[in-house]
Amino acid sequence: MSGHKKKKKAEEENAERWLLTYADMITLLVAFFMMMYSMSVINLEKFKKAAIGIRSGFNSPAVQDKMSGDSIVEKGSKPTIAPEPPMVIQLPEKKDEAKVERARTAAVAAAVRTKQQEQRNQRINALSKKFSEKINEVSPGRVAKVIPTSKGVAIEMIGDLIFFPKGTAQLSDEAKKVLRAAISVLTSVPNEISVEGHTSAGKVAGANFIDNWELSTARATTVVKFLLSTGVLDPKRISVTGYGEYRPLNQDDTSGAPLEHNDRVRVFIFQE
Repeated sequence: MSGHKKKKKAEEENAERWLLTYADMITLLVAFFMMMYSMSVINLEKFKKAAIGIRSGFNSPAVQDKMSGDSIVEKGSKPTIAPEPPMVIQLPEKKDEAKVERARTAAVAAAVRTKQQEQRNQRINALSKKFSEKINEVSPGRVAKVIPTSKGVAIEMIGDLIFFPKGTAQLSDEAKKVLRAAISVLTSVPNEISVEGHTSAGKVAGANFIDNWELSTARATTVVKFLLSTGVLDPKRISVTGYGEYRPLNQDDTSGAPLEHNDRVRVFIFQE
């Protein structure tokens, strides 16, 4: 009898055991749903602050009006980030050193040329004065003109009736006086000398020369031979040129035509 009671009591205990399992399951489900509910609750205030911080970090205008609480996120609009304008880096202005150096070099060169020209002008004026004084001693009427130029001194012996008989290349006594005076100055300077022959326009008088080219060159050559006859000048310093009638000393102011009288020999002393 006692054995039967024990068996019946064990069966009753086993029949109620499922309630424990069911209770455990219900407890777990409640805990699960509570956890899910807690995760679904969003702190909107913290979310708004986080959104503003992210936007300001990208240099974008704030999307929330702190006073009203409105925001793009709340309105359901898709937030966009405005593209940041390209950064322009303003570098310090760098001078063109090569350009500055070229300008400096050009300025120095110009100053040097100006100084050299001033010194050259001084030498030209001094040399011109010497020629004028010497020639004036032997030819007071100054039939030969001493003309200073930017490159040297020119001695113009103008007029075939004074220095050369017409149509010839023979030196007159007056021409020899002028040349001797010039030689006394030329021996004191090492300058190069150019002797140029010129004639007037028209037919050559005389049968010794074919045209004015020959006559002008012959007159210049005659002057050179006289300069060298003294033996005091180096022939390497002297050159001869004949221009004929094509480089007149002056022209008529009205017609522009060369003047009739252009017979002359020009002794030019270069000044470096």
